[in-house]
Amino acid sequence: MRRLFEDLCETIMEITPTPAEEPVGFMDRATDPAWTERLTRAVAHCRVFVPLYSPRYFDSPVCGQEWSAFAGRTAVQRRGGSGHQTGIVPVWWVPVPRGSLPPVASSLQFNHSDFGTDYLSNGMRALSLTDDYRDSYQLAVHRLAQRIVQVSESLAINPGPRQDFTTLPSAFTPPDPGESTGRQP
Repeated sequence: MRRLFEDLCETIMEITPTPAEEPVGFMDRATDPAWTERLTRAVAHCRVFVPLYSPRYFDSPVCGQEWSAFAGRTAVQRRGGSGHQTGIVPVWWVPVPRGSLPPVASSLQFNHSDFGTDYLSNGMRALSLTDDYRDSYQLAVHRLAQRIVQVSESLAINPGPRQDFTTLPSAFTPPDPGESTGRQP
């Protein structure tokens, strides 16, 4: 994951006029003692959210809370935008059958066919593990970086509140029907 993050940041720097001293990404590193505050700030202000789809990702309550925090922000289409209605750009870290995705993820419309057949078949994790997929990995990273930049330029996403994201419900867990109606089960 760290390699993908570093390669994406490097590629985005190469294809944009972003000043070298400006960070282009944030990677959640739970080993950082202040990770909750740093992650809360990053999710409240990032322009694009890049979840790495895998079964483990969707089983993580914290990942679902991060998704909720980002998805709760208002996205406004900029003039000349491409029609994206969300700043979420998913990555197939490992292939996950569409039927196994939670509703919030399966409802996203995305097409990764231009990321290459090896990416579609194996996911980004497999491409990053061996030199046999080096060219496929580089293509997928480049196309992903282009997609991130395109979405960033096509949407204006208002900053979110600086609230602790861990207080939010997971976007991957359907709400309890009793909670939404105020009735007790």
